[in-house]
Amino acid sequence: MLVSETLVGTPAAAMPLATVPGRQLLLHRVVNLQAVLALALGALILLAIPRPTADPDIWWHLRNTQLMLQHRAFVRHDVFSFTVPGVPWIDHEWLAELPFYVGWQLLGFTGVYLVSAVLVLLIFGCVLSLCREASRSMVVAIAATTVAALLSVVSFGPRTLLFGWLLFCAQLILLQRVRQGRAQAALLLPPLYLLWINCHGSWLIGLGVLLLTLLAGQLNFQHESLYAKSFSRATNRSLLLALSGILPALFCNPWGWRLAAYPFNFAFRQPLNVASIEEWRSLQFHSMRGAIVVGVVLLMILRQLWRPRAWAVDEVLLFTGSLLAGCLHERFLFLFALLAAPIAARSFERSTAAAQRPNGSLMVNSLLMALVLLSAATNLRRQAAKQPVLSDSFPVAALPALDALPSSSRLFHEYNWGGYLLWNRPAIPVFIDSRVDIFEYNGVFEDYLDTVRIKNPLRVLDRYRIDAVLFEQDTPLTYLLSRTPGWYAAWQDQHTVLFRRINMR
Repeated sequence: MLVSETLVGTPAAAMPLATVPGRQLLLHRVVNLQAVLALALGALILLAIPRPTADPDIWWHLRNTQLMLQHRAFVRHDVFSFTVPGVPWIDHEWLAELPFYVGWQLLGFTGVYLVSAVLVLLIFGCVLSLCREASRSMVVAIAATTVAALLSVVSFGPRTLLFGWLLFCAQLILLQRVRQGRAQAALLLPPLYLLWINCHGSWLIGLGVLLLTLLAGQLNFQHESLYAKSFSRATNRSLLLALSGILPALFCNPWGWRLAAYPFNFAFRQPLNVASIEEWRSLQFHSMRGAIVVGVVLLMILRQLWRPRAWAVDEVLLFTGSLLAGCLHERFLFLFALLAAPIAARSFERSTAAAQRPNGSLMVNSLLMALVLLSAATNLRRQAAKQPVLSDSFPVAALPALDALPSSSRLFHEYNWGGYLLWNRPAIPVFIDSRVDIFEYNGVFEDYLDTVRIKNPLRVLDRYRIDAVLFEQDTPLTYLLSRTPGWYAAWQDQHTVLFRRINMR
């Protein structure tokens, strides 16, 4: 009788889930404090996704996809510039360009923004799942995923790279299942790489992580601070079978072995690209991202000193390797975030009892979820409807002045404006755009850098028979041309100036 009265008087929120009726049990699994926290994190991440206003790549991605669909053929040679016309070109991101183009066709900038938002939310949904499973605590998982998102903001936006990181997260989830004894999960890796090779060159990073995981799974030892647990025969067999399927999948693309070799070309044949483009610069430790990285490392050290735990061999290698990559190139902070978040979360793993604490009132959780969803939807609608101010990043006002140039004119322009020009004025061949590879291979990128750094700039302009120069105001190049006989400012505003030769053809 006492037991019966105690059960009747127990609040619903504190009742064991096993005693809750079926329909209410389903509600408790969907509407709980963990779901509220996850939705709140998603709403915060949405606030960090910028409108696609300043990214120079999205324009040539749209133009390339437009041509590909119009002609029903891949663009295999340069058709955009007058500096390397007809030069063979590999579009290693062609499949990832399609969703952005569809978004543009349906909703313009709003569609491009929504594609970016969905990709970012999916990526960090995967990270949250990995962290939750590693720590058995939603609070720890939320904290780790939040830090990961802050480190990754550098790559938020309409970037094909997001497809690469999403597929990378999918591989991390599959490898987690393999470690848990579900060896058959490895058989999903070949189709994953079939998509990945056609979306982005980051597949090579994923393959490196896969090989490291496979090699670490051949070790078996236990130390108080380091351990390795060997895979079973079934797991090894599944991973090797998956690897044998991945290798031919990498050649299932429009360019065959050339596309598979592209990441190596980037690493060894594009030193100017890596040395000159901002996102490839080394981590600045006085910046916010640098301070976050230092804070994460210090926190991990302090946690290890306070409550030591044994680390798996692959955890040590992945954490330190991605940390080094992120310090060498800020672009790889995204990689560090994806790999380090679950590892850091595991350092704060909760006990089973702590992980099963009550999830609060069903009514309160429902109200909080409704408020978070309403806030996120309102912000998403406001962001999607906001018209981007392109004039802050691109020469919008100069387009009519460019239309007045003779059709045979050769235009030298700012590097970041190349994609915008080839999308908005496709009849005017560009000098350069952010497809750096073919321009570096043929010396054009080096000539561009020499010109803007005032290293024999007039000689470069003469060699390429440049008729007009469109550039930012108050730069060394515009200062030089304003004082050079034979050049005059044909049009200008507070941001941009268009110079023309006096004896222009």
